[in-house]
Amino acid sequence: MRAQAADLPTYQLINAGSGRVDFAQQNARHQRDGSVSLSILTVLASGKVAYSMSDVSLNCAASTFAALGTLNYDSHGQPLQADPVDATPRKIQDGTVGQSLKLFICDGADPYPRAKMINGVPAALSKAHDLIGAMQKGN
Repeated sequence: MRAQAADLPTYQLINAGSGRVDFAQQNARHQRDGSVSLSILTVLASGKVAYSMSDVSLNCAASTFAALGTLNYDSHGQPLQADPVDATPRKIQDGTVGQSLKLFICDGADPYPRAKMINGVPAALSKAHDLIGAMQKGN
């Protein structure tokens, strides 16, 4: 039985470059401490890791970002050995995924206003590869 679109996770484009594309899953959870927990899908242009799913925490008031855990996958969707994750909250730096999330979640800015919500990991992976290919051709 095929999953209905409503059953699939929904992603929003938050960062795109010739080397990587990041999507935020639209199921952010607000925590008691004021932080927001969510999942990030990162698609890489090359390397052993084709894409990763990361659980992260963003604290808008403190302007901090923490990686809570990451699962890496190869180009065939097979899990790879994960490296340990340092979950220490760190100040958000310019030019990072943390900054993109802060702009999107905390500040309400949409860096890609014409981008549509994407249903499911396969559709997000396809969109990411299209974006990476287009940006690499433009360089």
